[in-house]
Amino acid sequence: MTHGVGACGVPRRVVLSPLAVSERNLRARWLPLLVGAVLASGVSGCGHDPGSAARSARDFAVAAFQRQDLDAAYALLTDDARAQMSKEQLGAVILKMHPAGYPGAIHASEYEALPKREAVNVFLLGDGVGETFSYRLTMDGNRLRGYGVGGLYRYLEGFPAGGARLPLAPPEG
Repeated sequence: MTHGVGACGVPRRVVLSPLAVSERNLRARWLPLLVGAVLASGVSGCGHDPGSAARSARDFAVAAFQRQDLDAAYALLTDDARAQMSKEQLGAVILKMHPAGYPGAIHASEYEALPKREAVNVFLLGDGVGETFSYRLTMDGNRLRGYGVGGLYRYLEGFPAGGARLPLAPPEG
């Protein structure tokens, strides 16, 4: 390792061998790179956990769309969603989403991370008598805080094409 003086008299270090391995080199050079790579890959504590978001979305869908349990469904909304909608308004939205009936079974099939937001869209499918139910729930949160429903939507003719949806692993058990 050599030392020198850079522009404006600021000392600089020149490493002759970038692959030199020492405890100091590992800490000073490689650890920040490793931490940066881990953070960029989404493994950080604040990243998303699609499985957790999907479980929370399914819990809401079962409460709201299968059991029509407004108390349980309303409790699973985010604080922001509850500030914008009363429990009675949620009930009216759910009723409007289901003019002919409700699903008997629901499962989360896909997810889509929302860039620049702490949110994930979770896509769910439900089966009913002569009808297929297609839902998108916007799940606000992250792996540390957990997820709450920030938006709910029903597609009458399946999911639209496009987007960055990824398949979810089938539920265990």
